[in-house]
Formats: sequence, structure tokens, C-alpha cells
Amino acid sequence: MESEKTDQVIKAMALVQAEISPVAKESKAHKYEYANLASVWAVLHPLLVKHGLMVMQLTHTETVGDDLHLVVETLVMHPESGQQLANCLSMPLAKPSDPQAMGSMQTYLRRYSLLGLFCLVTEDDDGQAAQRASADRAGARPAQEPPGDTGMQSDAVYQALLQGVANSTTLVHLRSVIDRHRNASTRLTEEQNAAVKDAVQRKGATIKGAGAQA
Repeated sequence: MESEKTDQVIKAMALVQAEISPVAKESKAHKYEYANLASVWAVLHPLLVKHGLMVMQLTHTETVGDDLHLVVETLVMHPESGQQLANCLSMPLAKPSDPQAMGSMQTYLRRYSLLGLFCLVTEDDDGQAAQRASADRAGARPAQEPPGDTGMQSDAVYQALLQGVANSTTLVHLRSVIDRHRNASTRLTEEQNAAVKDAVQRKGATIKGAGAQA
């Protein structure tokens, strides 16, 4: 839950973002490299300490319709002022009784929550796009995007993106979802990509409208 006032925590987060560097991709899955949670934290943690911030990530499950969802709530706190910002991501659990699958999904959600909150990018985020463009020019089949920590299918990725849009409270947060969508677009169907773009446009208009009324 966010605090009523957020000016001090946002100011500290802006200082972190001003100094942050791209995260190295140090893990590999299905022949693709990605930035794991440890790499993200190694880049982020020293700057959090420097600028007086701390992070908590709380996990619980909740039932949505007939599905059990894993929920990770990330809190960025500014102890000096008592202010905090919150971000919530959730995904349906395909195997609720499998602790390994739950742990992998928890790691995935924790990682993307941090990436989104601080607008972190990974080294060579445009590498896959460049590879696809080269393959298109050569008439070859473009390479598939890495499946992520859990090998999630398009429906799970789609739901995570829609959840990210719904949870966005600022244009900065929304832009981080747009970046995630750009990286994951090849794993979605044409209809899913169109739906995410539409949700982003509507959410952007809502945020801008709220800012104009403030």
C-alpha cells in the first residue's frame, strides 16, 4: 500500500535512477541470456543504501475466478520520511502443488517488479529485435524470445502485462510496462498485442487526466 505522501520517496528513487546502469545478463535458458534476480539486486542495492531507500517484497496467493494466483507486492520505502511506493504483480499458478514451480514464478515476479519500479534495462535489450530484423531481411525464421525463468506461455505473459498496466499509477511506471511489452511481443498473439496496446493507451489517458485535474 502506498503512503498518502510520496514526494520524498519519489525524489530518492529519481536519484537512484540517475545513477543506475544497465543490468548484465548472467543467466541462460533455452540458449538465451537474461538478467537474473541476483544481477538486478547487485546493481540496485548499493544505490538504495546510498539514497536512503529499502525494498520489501511480500508474497501471498489469492483466488481469481477458478485460478489460484501468486501475488508479489513490492514496497519501496523511505525510512526517514516514512513514505513508500508499492507495486503489485500476479500470475496464475499452473501447478499450485509444485513448490519448485511456485519458487520460479516468485523469482520471476520479484525480478520484473524491481525492473519496472526503477525502469531498469538489461544490457543489449534491443539485441533480439535486431536479430529479428536481420532474419526478416534474409528471409529466415526469426529467433524466438527467451521464455523467462519459468518458461511461461503467452497467456501468462499477457496476463502479467495487463496486470502491470492496471497497477501503473504514473507515466514512468507505464513506460516500464511498455518496455516489457516490447521485449515480450513475439511471445504474444496478434490479438494479445493489440489488447495490451489498447490497455496502455487507455491507462495513459487516465493518468494524464488525473494529473490535469490535480
